[in-house]
Amino acid sequence: MIPPAAFTFILESIGRFIIEKKLPQLTKELRKINKHAWTPHSIGALKERNYWKKDKLIKQELKFSERISHERDIVKDTPIILATSNEIISICGNYYNVPLKNILYFPPGSDEKIFKPREKKECMKAWNYLSKITGLKEQDLMNKRIIFETSRMDETKRKDLLINAFKMISEGPGSYDDVLLVIGGGPENEIFSGLKRLIKKNNLNKKAFVTGFIPDELIGEFFSIATIFASASEMEGFGISILNAISSKVPVVSSDLVPISVQYLRSSSFIVPAGDVKGFAESIKRYLNDEKLLLQYGEKGYKVSGDFKWDQLIEKMIKGLERLKVV
Repeated sequence: MIPPAAFTFILESIGRFIIEKKLPQLTKELRKINKHAWTPHSIGALKERNYWKKDKLIKQELKFSERISHERDIVKDTPIILATSNEIISICGNYYNVPLKNILYFPPGSDEKIFKPREKKECMKAWNYLSKITGLKEQDLMNKRIIFETSRMDETKRKDLLINAFKMISEGPGSYDDVLLVIGGGPENEIFSGLKRLIKKNNLNKKAFVTGFIPDELIGEFFSIATIFASASEMEGFGISILNAISSKVPVVSSDLVPISVQYLRSSSFIVPAGDVKGFAESIKRYLNDEKLLLQYGEKGYKVSGDFKWDQLIEKMIKGLERLKVV
């Protein structure tokens, strides 16, 4: 039996030999057969651009320089970039010096089995779950109009803006007593706690709710019970939550930093300048005041979602990779 110390010495010796003698040649050989494609969910240079007006300390915490440096290393050795939006194509070409011939457009798709239109009565699990969170009866909830948002608990998602916009709606003229704001997502971090404090500060305890993570088996129903989906996000590589909403035939209002809205939904949604609380409040009220508009934009968005079926997207991607001789 080999003593532990000797065994460790042998492993270290083998490791040094591989790194010093074999790794350079191995790296060279791997580059010859490199068939990798990289799909950035989002990209540092784009986020840095979107945040250029923000406080210096906020930008330092997000470590844009480190991220951009790592991403530049990745694109050097990656033959194909699969970009989820026109913005990422532009950034990769102009900022990371990726030749346009090496970039394929490949937006995310939506799971039709999960995100689809449903009748209210088909969503009883979601109503039951929401009843436990809000303290309202299921039947009462089914008579409410729900402004919905869900994403990770991150400062860039600007969930606080939606709460402040909802306060303006609740306190302004008009009858919106039947409207609730439901914000999903986790983890239950400081941002989560801050949203709860903001709700309390704005006296919205009985009208605005933070759910935390919504279970996977309920997420489709939650989109289906929404009257409006709102996203004030200031950093998106595409905007998958918006796609899930329109796939559920739910009209949306979003910031002008959500690529899917800017590229595909200009005539079938409300797009508000990022950070504009009043703009979000007014856009949401336009929906709430016009049932025909809600239905019209829901239908229009749903029609757009038909272009994002996974089988179609995958087929286009494979043809593109074959054309570029990557596969």
